[in-house]
Amino acid sequence: MNIDVFNPYAQKEATEFHVKIITDCCKSLGCQIHKIKTISRQKNNKEKGIIVIATKDVIKAKICGYKFVFLRNGGISPEESFMRHHSYFRYHVLSAIEMLGLHLSDFSVFVSEPMLSHYRKKYRIKGDNCYVMPCFNNEIKEHFSYPDKYKNNVFIYAGSLSVWQCFEKTVEVYKQIEERVDYAFFRVLVKDAKGAKKILEKYHVKNYSIDYVPVSAIEEEMKRAKFGFCLREDDKVNRVATPTKLSNYVASGVIPIYSKYLEDFEKIAKNSSYCIPIDNEEINIEEIIKFCRKEIDEGEIYKDFKGCFGTYYSKVYHLENLEKILVSMLQKYNKVLDNKQTNM
Repeated sequence: MNIDVFNPYAQKEATEFHVKIITDCCKSLGCQIHKIKTISRQKNNKEKGIIVIATKDVIKAKICGYKFVFLRNGGISPEESFMRHHSYFRYHVLSAIEMLGLHLSDFSVFVSEPMLSHYRKKYRIKGDNCYVMPCFNNEIKEHFSYPDKYKNNVFIYAGSLSVWQCFEKTVEVYKQIEERVDYAFFRVLVKDAKGAKKILEKYHVKNYSIDYVPVSAIEEEMKRAKFGFCLREDDKVNRVATPTKLSNYVASGVIPIYSKYLEDFEKIAKNSSYCIPIDNEEINIEEIIKFCRKEIDEGEIYKDFKGCFGTYYSKVYHLENLEKILVSMLQKYNKVLDNKQTNM
C-alpha cells in the first residue's frame, strides 16, 4: 500500500518523532511513504492510506476517498481552545469535528491512557483500533556519569513563559529551595530572557542564568543538570498530556520535579525512587531538599530509570507493538501481503 503523510502544521519534534515511528512501521510492512502538501481527491486514493495529525484532516481524507486513515492525536483540542478563548460555541464545534474524526479514523495513536479514557467517556469510542504512545523524542542515554552531575544541585527549566507551563510557579518553588540549599543554581532556557528575568527578580532569586539554545543543544544542557522542573495546573488538558521535556529529563538522568496531575507519567514514575511528584497547592519542599542532600549513585539511578521508563520511552518497543497491531489491520485492506506480514 502507498501511504501519504500530511503534516502542514508548525513542526513539533515529538510529533515528528511519532510520525517517523508510524512511517517506519508501515515501511517494515512493505508500504511506500510519500509526503504531500494538500489533501485532495485523486483517482488512486481508494488504493492508498494517509497519516494525519488533526481530526479535521481525517474527515477531509475520508471525503477525498482515502482507503485507510491513520491519526496521530496529540491533544484534546476542544478543551485546549476553551482554555484560551472561553467560547462554548467554539468548544462545541470543535467537539463535533473531533468526534466525527475519531469515529472515521481507521487507526489512532494517542499520547496517554487518560486521553484514551477521555475519548471513551466523551465520544464512546471503543478503542480497539487505538494505540497509546507517550510524547518523546529521545531514549535513555548513558549521560548519567557526567562529572559532578549529582554533586551539584543544578535545576533546569526548558520551555516558555506561557501561562500553562507554570514558569512563575516554578520560580516560586525554586526560591524556596535556594533559601535552604547552599550553592543551588537555576538554569533557565527560554527565548523571552527579559520576561524571565522580571519574574526571577520578583521572587528575589539570586543564583540563576538565562539562555536560549536550539533543540540540538538541549541534550548537552541536560547532561549538566541534576533536577528538571515540569509543573502543570490541574485540568483536563494536563491530565491527558505527556510533556516531551519529561522524556528529555529521564533520558539524560535528570531527576524530574513534576506535577502529579500528569497522570500517565505519574503512573510510571511512582515506581521510581528518583522522581519527585508535587501538589501545586501543597508543595512538599522537604522531599526536594532531601534529594539535594542525598548521595546519588549514577549506576543506581540509571538502573532505576531504565527499569521504569525503558519501554515507555523506547522507539523499538513501540515499533514492535505497532507492527503487530497494524499488520492484522492492513490485511483487511490488502489481499496480498509480503511474507513478513503473512507469517506474523
